[in-house]
Amino acid sequence: NLQLAAFWLNRAAVKLPAARRALLANPAPTTGALTAPTPVGAAVFAQDGQPLADLVWTAPAGPADPVFFVQVYASDQSFQNTQTSASAIRVALPDRHALWRVVQIDPAQGSYAASPWQRQIADPQLDAPVGLVTILVNPGDSRAEAVAQQMKDTLDPNGLLIAVHTATDAAEQSSIEYRYRQDAALAADLANFLPGFAPLSVRQSGSLASSPGEIVVNLVFDPAQSVNR
Repeated sequence: NLQLAAFWLNRAAVKLPAARRALLANPAPTTGALTAPTPVGAAVFAQDGQPLADLVWTAPAGPADPVFFVQVYASDQSFQNTQTSASAIRVALPDRHALWRVVQIDPAQGSYAASPWQRQIADPQLDAPVGLVTILVNPGDSRAEAVAQQMKDTLDPNGLLIAVHTATDAAEQSSIEYRYRQDAALAADLANFLPGFAPLSVRQSGSLASSPGEIVVNLVFDPAQSVNR
């Protein structure tokens, strides 16, 4: 993969003349089809009492300017989502156990390819999350806040990681959005789960700042209160 080779040679060329020469000698990187990365290994160690993990993967040449998301799900149900162009990363862990996977995205096509969840450093009892759901409620919309909490209580035990936040930009109506087409089925399932709450529209949004596997639910029950707040 000349894309990854160029990335690492660029990093090394700052201090190593040989890396600079190798970079100049290599042919220009070629692109290829979007493909799931292949995890190579994981190692956990402690530094000043903080558990850290080195995660390594590889991938064939993909879309131009490859972008990877490294997703780490720890035993305390915390979730990390880190973007990188490298093929290795070091992450801090709340403890020494976690599931992890690597996702390569194609922003131009709104799609991604994900590796299976890796268990090298995981507690055997830890199940992989089904997906991520971010629920946004407008400031002052107390009914939406109550429904969002009910959704969290219901969906959390079913493998979905639910986060409820106050929207910074008030929405006018309820909607379900996703960034990548691989998440369309999960978005549709959520819409079926929410009949009667509000007029829900499900749509793919190329401008949505979300991660692979994430659905964004805008809950609006009292837009007038939200706007007037």
